[in-house]
Amino acid sequence: MNTYTPTWNYVASGLNFLIENQVRKAESKNEFEHYKIPEGISLILIISFASVMEGALKTYLIETIGKGSSEKERIGKLINDAIPSSELRIQETEISFFPDPTKDELIKQKNENDQLFIRMKNITIEQVEKETWEKLIVLFNRITGKELKDLLDSKRRNLFDDVNAIFSFRNFIIHSNSIKHQIFKENDFLFQGKSIRLDEYLKKNKLIEENYKSEGNYFIECLIPKKIIPHFKKIVEEYLDVNFFKKCTTVANLINLIYNE
Repeated sequence: MNTYTPTWNYVASGLNFLIENQVRKAESKNEFEHYKIPEGISLILIISFASVMEGALKTYLIETIGKGSSEKERIGKLINDAIPSSELRIQETEISFFPDPTKDELIKQKNENDQLFIRMKNITIEQVEKETWEKLIVLFNRITGKELKDLLDSKRRNLFDDVNAIFSFRNFIIHSNSIKHQIFKENDFLFQGKSIRLDEYLKKNKLIEENYKSEGNYFIECLIPKKIIPHFKKIVEEYLDVNFFKKCTTVANLINLIYNE
């Protein structure tokens, strides 16, 4: 039997420690006067935030696929034992689990599980493991029959956009993109290329002042301001607190271990 052990939970546990113990030190220039250490730590944390969110979603999808297979076998056995085949019928209804299901309850469960199997057709755990964030969203919508955006935004308005913003920053960082800008005169410049989208997000969420100035010619502190880590940390916590994660045994247990113990 194949088993799957997540790794994102270890990243999340390490993140908690780093944020509590290292980021506060990094905010003091007396502690870290060497070349842009606070910004460097922030870049690592942003990459890790995205890893946690992507990993949690993969774990949810893997458990959903596995649960669908086991439920199909369990329900099929119960139905064969309790209901003559001539009485089986498909109804459009929500799934309902009971310790001692009646005939009607079994039919409801069978219908929901059959619909899940239809949605999961040709989707494997191996496929989930290798997909990127954008494709995981498509798989989530396909497997659950629900839009991830709708579920996240029901938790908090624009949460989906904020989650995607973390991945935009992650992608910019992890692919070692250059910060492009057009300089007009000292401390008067405009971001160019992929940097524009990041700068717009920072301004929209008031994470950096409109009249900010770059220290020297680095510009990294303009895209990775001090407010960004607390802002992204809150988004990750909101994301992990959505209802479908709470209903997923593996994800819920890991979140509890990370944040509550």
